[in-house]
Parts: sequence; structure tokens; C-alpha cells
Amino acid sequence: MLTQEATAQFKTHGKQGLKLNFDTAKFQRPLLYAPLQAVWNLSKVNTLMVDVYAPPQVAEVLKLNFTLTAGTEKYRAPAQTLTPAWNTLHADLRGAWLLSRARGAANQIEWNFDAGGRKFAGRLIFDNFRAAAR
Repeated sequence: MLTQEATAQFKTHGKQGLKLNFDTAKFQRPLLYAPLQAVWNLSKVNTLMVDVYAPPQVAEVLKLNFTLTAGTEKYRAPAQTLTPAWNTLHADLRGAWLLSRARGAANQIEWNFDAGGRKFAGRLIFDNFRAAAR
């Protein structure tokens, strides 16, 4: 199970963040994804970043990783651990996990949740998705 709603209570920039409620007992590997209307050329982007709020009971269990899809191929960045409260997650697009040709042909981006097989319900808040150029 994964539900989403806007929240003005938790945000780092702007007026509201995106609150995701999940239950790994009902859906083992929840994810937040965005199919892109037009292909993104990220060849001049070094890093994609997002702010993520994790309550303590979620931060101790859950890891997140960024996945970029180019065509039909998926490229998954290394998993990142969370700390309680706000985290800024970085997807280094120059890393060995991503082929350079894929950087110029992104058609979907994802943040995958990994609870290591544990079953629990929780929430995360996502805010301020951004890119850092060269």
C-alpha cells in the first residue's frame, strides 16, 4: 500500500511537501516514480537531490535508492541510509552505476524504498527535488 498527499506541516522549501504513507506488509517494495513527459538530457547534471523527512522508526529500518530509466533499461544508484528528521539524498549521476549514454535519455526517475524484508507501516515526506550542474 502506498498513498500520497500534500502536507504544509512538513516542507523544506515552498508551501508544501509530498507525504507518502506506506505499508511493506501489503506492498514489499514501495516506490515513488515519475514518468517524464519528454526525455531528459542530464548529461550536464552532476547530481540530483531531494529532501526527505524520516521519522525515527522509519529511519532505523528503511533505505532509499534512486533509479533512472533510459528506454527500457533501469539504472539503480547505491542505497542511501536515512537519519531521523530531514535528509538530503544525492544521486551522483557521474557514478559507475549509470552509463553516460543513459544520462542523455532519461524517461523515468524513481526513489525505491527498501525495508530489508521487514514488514512495517510508516511515512516519508519528500520536498525540494533539484539538480546541480557541472
